[in-house]
Amino acid sequence: MKKTLVASSVALFLIGCGGSSSDSDNSNPVNLPAKLSGQVQSVSDSQQTISVNGYTASAEQAVIGYQGETLGLSDIAPGMRIKASSQGEAFSSIELDPSITGEISHINGNDFTINNMKLTFAAGLEGLSVGDWVMVTTYHHADGSVEVTSVQKVPEITFVELEGKVTDLTSTHFKISNVLIDYSNAVIDADNGEVLEEGVWVEAFGQFTNGQLKAEKVEIEDEGDYHEAEIEGVITWVNNTFTRVELNGRIQFDVDEKTEFDDGKREDLASGRWVEVELIERNNGLYADEIEFEDGQGATGKEFEVEGYASVVGSELSINGIIIGTDTNTEFDDGLTLDNMHGVWVEVEGNYLQADHRFIAKEIEREEKDDELELEGPVSDNSLWGYRASDNSLTSYNGQWVEADCDFDGSTIYNCEIDD
Repeated sequence: MKKTLVASSVALFLIGCGGSSSDSDNSNPVNLPAKLSGQVQSVSDSQQTISVNGYTASAEQAVIGYQGETLGLSDIAPGMRIKASSQGEAFSSIELDPSITGEISHINGNDFTINNMKLTFAAGLEGLSVGDWVMVTTYHHADGSVEVTSVQKVPEITFVELEGKVTDLTSTHFKISNVLIDYSNAVIDADNGEVLEEGVWVEAFGQFTNGQLKAEKVEIEDEGDYHEAEIEGVITWVNNTFTRVELNGRIQFDVDEKTEFDDGKREDLASGRWVEVELIERNNGLYADEIEFEDGQGATGKEFEVEGYASVVGSELSINGIIIGTDTNTEFDDGLTLDNMHGVWVEVEGNYLQADHRFIAKEIEREEKDDELELEGPVSDNSLWGYRASDNSLTSYNGQWVEADCDFDGSTIYNCEIDD
């Protein structure tokens, strides 16, 4: 079931994981993870329980809030994302975790504008009006698109929030999804020495005036927050060896022989799949302890693969003149950095973001130049990634996105075989 249906339905179902029952009966206690992050599936005022990530447990003694604002169970609705901590069989704290908080400035059918962002809520905006304050939950997909899964009316709050990846960073401003953020007077909240840099995931809080957010606080996401946490989301990238995965366009973790799989197998990891992941921290990084596959399919997007000589000018990477972006989620293997990569033969895997027509590298490693090339990307004029097919073996694929195994003579490709 698509997650948007979760947002528009009250307890249609509970996703079966973690040992919770399929109804709201909390007579059979569950052993909750220490930390949970996911969408609320149902709320029971009479039983004082919340269901999230398949667990149904008591919230009667939980401290519920949002950025220092004290809230109650009645402020939580299905589809909203929360971060919850637990002690054994009950929730001890629940923090609302919206993607956007602010005032609706425009509505047209299912389309609406908030904080200068234009969004669509497929489940509909019935009961909402211009001027209402809302919390919006979104998920990022592999193609760069954003899916709204919840729009919940809340009392007016004294600040707005916007979260996402930092782009176009200067000494005073940056952007999140093309919304300008002025952080010149903001407190930068970095618990473990994180640095505000291009591509890092942040939550910005402040006042929205004159088309921009004047940030009072910017929180930089700390990977350590996900240690021993269970999170849900959509896979936005998987490398070719199924050893590294990105979730929700923001969190990357490793998969190894110790990872357990539920309702699927390692080879089922693919862009667009909805999963619940139990994470642990070891070897100075995040690893998946268990991955459970859920029903539903998000936007798959397009992944690319290319080999070639890296050209680096400043912070810009390109191969055969085609620009490939990097950010804080780009993994540089074999000791590579942008400072030492120029002229090195590399293999690059990543995503093509259709929303803004950009290639973004997820993994870069050294590779030996040989007489074969594995390439994935768009074919144009009998060429793929700037390599022209000398035997016209790509001509019939012009305008298509393909995976190709090609022979290589050092400058041109030939005998290209297309993978189905």
